[in-house]
Amino acid sequence: MKPDLQIVSESEINPKDPHSFSRAYGEYFPRVYNYIRYRITEAAVADDLTSITFHKALDHFATFDPTCASFSTWLLTIARNTVNDHQRKLSRRRLSLKRWWHPQTVSNMDPETMMIVDEERDCLMAAIARLSPRERDIIGLKFAGGKTNRSIATVIGISESNIGVIVHRAMEKLRAELKDLEAQK
Repeated sequence: MKPDLQIVSESEINPKDPHSFSRAYGEYFPRVYNYIRYRITEAAVADDLTSITFHKALDHFATFDPTCASFSTWLLTIARNTVNDHQRKLSRRRLSLKRWWHPQTVSNMDPETMMIVDEERDCLMAAIARLSPRERDIIGLKFAGGKTNRSIATVIGISESNIGVIVHRAMEKLRAELKDLEAQK
C-alpha cells in the first residue's frame, strides 16, 4: 500500500507514524531545497545537501518532538546545520567553487527570456554572495525557507527584533548592490 502523499499540516506530522514523514517530505522539499539554494548556488551541491538533509531527518524522525519546535523549524535547522557543515569542510580545503544557478523550469521559456532570467539571477546571486554568512543564512531562512522572524530567532539563537534588523539591513544592501550592478550595465 502506497502512503498518501497529500499536503500535510504541521499538526499532522507524527513521529510515531512512518507515513507521516513521506507526506511531510512532499510538502517541505521545496522549502528546504530553496533554502539550501540561497546558501549554496551550485545546483548539484544543493541537490546533494537537500538529499543529506532529508536522510538525516528520516534517521532522527523518531526523536522529533512537536512540543519543542514545529516540524518546519526542526527540518530547516537540520538543513542549516548540513549547509554549515559543508561550508566548514570547504573552507578547510580552501576550494574555490564556480557558482552557477539556472532556472529550474526552462521548458516554456524562449532563449531570450531564459538569458534575461539567467542574467538577473546571476546579479542577485552575486549580490547575495557579498552579504555576510550570517545575513545569507537569515535571508535564506526568511525567503527560501518561508520562516517567520520568531522561528528564525529560535533557530539562530538571537532575538526576534535582531532578526528583523538584520533582514532589513541585508535587504537594503541587496537593493544598493543590485542598483550598482544595474548602473554598471
